[in-house]
Amino acid sequence: VNKYVRSLPVLGLIISIILIVLFFFIWKVEGNFVVIFIYCLLPVIVNTSVYGAYLVVRSK
Repeated sequence: VNKYVRSLPVLGLIISIILIVLFFFIWKVEGNFVVIFIYCLLPVIVNTSVYGAYLVVRSK
């Protein structure tokens, strides 16, 4: 379990890169750049938060 939880931030980064490429280069989405970019970064934020929560719970 520890190995899989430790890979969450990297997995989130890979998913975010795929989303950025998909939205900006393949679909050429037009709209508010900041909102779309934050949407693309959500997997990194969520997976890193889950990893951080796991570290906090495990350290107790």
